[in-house]
Amino acid sequence: MIASEDYSCADQHIGGLRRGKMNRISGDHGIEHSGGKWSVGSTMAELEKTPKRPARKTRCAIYTRKSSEEGLEQAFNSLDAQREACAAYILSQKHEGWTVLPTQYDDGGFSGGTTERPALQRLIGDI
Repeated sequence: MIASEDYSCADQHIGGLRRGKMNRISGDHGIEHSGGKWSVGSTMAELEKTPKRPARKTRCAIYTRKSSEEGLEQAFNSLDAQREACAAYILSQKHEGWTVLPTQYDDGGFSGGTTERPALQRLIGDI
């Protein structure tokens, strides 16, 4: 609820008194304007009850690459480690609305010196 009341205040720019309106916000907010000052009466517990804005949904794709094919035959290889690290970071941002896409974009044995990599091209096409 917002209410207005008449008040007098010293106008520092003109040096005289001027009639005006004082705004008072009451109710659940506990914010008041009086005598040229704002005061906040809300406690942290009251503020925490305020509904939060929902996080914006952000879909995250994970792209991994390794220049050589060495070690890719292992059950857990460099591409898997990269994917796990990225997925862990995305999960840590869940409160911000981040989610990981299930599609895997892995280029094992492709140099970073060119964009002619199958998984990278698939990713770009999917965007």
